[in-house]
Parts: sequence; structure tokens; C-alpha cells
Amino acid sequence: MQSILEIKNLKFSWPGSSAPLLDIESLQVDKGESVFLQGASGSGKSTLLNLIGGVLVPQEGSVEVLSKDLVKMTAAERDQFRGDHMGFIFQMFNLLPYFSAMENATLPCQFSKVKKARTLASGGSVEAEATRLFAELKLGPDVLKMKNVTQLSVGQQQRVAAVRALIGKPEIVIADEPTSALDADIRDRFIELLFLECEKIEASLLFVSHDQSLSSRFDRTIRLSDLNRASQAVSSDRELGGSL
Repeated sequence: MQSILEIKNLKFSWPGSSAPLLDIESLQVDKGESVFLQGASGSGKSTLLNLIGGVLVPQEGSVEVLSKDLVKMTAAERDQFRGDHMGFIFQMFNLLPYFSAMENATLPCQFSKVKKARTLASGGSVEAEATRLFAELKLGPDVLKMKNVTQLSVGQQQRVAAVRALIGKPEIVIADEPTSALDADIRDRFIELLFLECEKIEASLLFVSHDQSLSSRFDRTIRLSDLNRASQAVSSDRELGGSL
């Protein structure tokens, strides 16, 4: 199986910290695989995603996406690589409030020639592909008529964020607590549609959440506490201190 993401011997510390926040020997995600990464608040989930996206770089180790080590790239190269090959769904969506749903959704194709070319190759225009994705995620023409996304409900904004992440056929889609603001019915429908679209474009899905009830839907579940040797060391120190 082809690896999309491979992390080896990663260590990351915030400036001034005496101990690493993350100490991960290895993590691998294969092409087309869906992985549920579970971890409590403050466990380093978002930091790990920023390392995978090349927003941050570790002090030690490698972060390879599509066999390219992000650690060896310049900041500008990492930004371009992320824009060309990854799709992110953020917990707070990070939509531009003064843009419409269509303008938000098609932004990746403005910043990435790779994503624009892939979108055009599938037939039609960038806007047509965005409209198709909106329809797949049950967002109709009424949503497209609104002048800015602040007029949309939380659930609608989340689906706009998903279209933005999926457009341009990224090889890996990364979702950071994307369902935390949704009720159960909308959450379940959203996840089903996210899976369907990832399957269509053969994208790997790394879904990060503290909600373990979602984990059974995925090919594989990883607990960050099992992966991160730094958190294990803290736990051991606490247990030792409690026994003294």
C-alpha cells in the first residue's frame, strides 16, 4: 500500500519548554485510508496537524507527505505544497466572513495551479465543481445566493469549509474537530458525505476528535496518548510521584 503520510522520530517542543510536547516514533497513513486520531483537549492534536501541514516544523525527525520531507523545505515551499496537496477542515472553519460561500469554496484554486488544473480536468469550471460539491453536501442554490457566509447556519458553514477542503482533489484531507458544533443528526450526515467525497477522489482522511463514539466508522483508530511518548512520560512521572 502506498504511504501518503509518514512520520519518523518526531520531537516538538514550544520555545522555552524543558520537555517535548510531542515525541512520536512513527505514524503512517496509507493512500485512501481513513484514520481517526483521538485525543483529549491539550494533548497536542492541533500541534500535530500543524506539523503535518508544514505550518510548524519539529526540532527532530521527519514528516513526509507524498514522499516529500516537509522539514527539508523552506517555509514558502511548505506553504505551496500544502496548498497543492492537502485539504483542511478547521474546528472554527476559518471562512472569510466578507466572502460568499462560492468565493470561500473556490479559494484553493486561486492559490494553487495544481488544484485548479485538476478541477478543470474533471470537466466544466471551478465554479461548476464547487456547485457539484455543494449539492453533494446538501447545500442548495439558496446558499449560493447569499452574499457572505455569516448569513449561514453553523452546519452550513461547516459544509462550505468541507467543499473548500475537497475542491481540487487533494491527496489528504485533514479534519480538526470538525463536528464539535453540530448536533448528532447533522454530524452523522456530514461524516457520511465526507467519506463519500474522499472515496470519490481517493483521498486519505485524517480525522481528529476527542469524541470516541465516531471511531467505529474509520478504517483505523489511533489514540494520541498511545502514540506520543511525551505524554506517556508525564503519566509515568505522575504515577511515580503519587507512589512516593
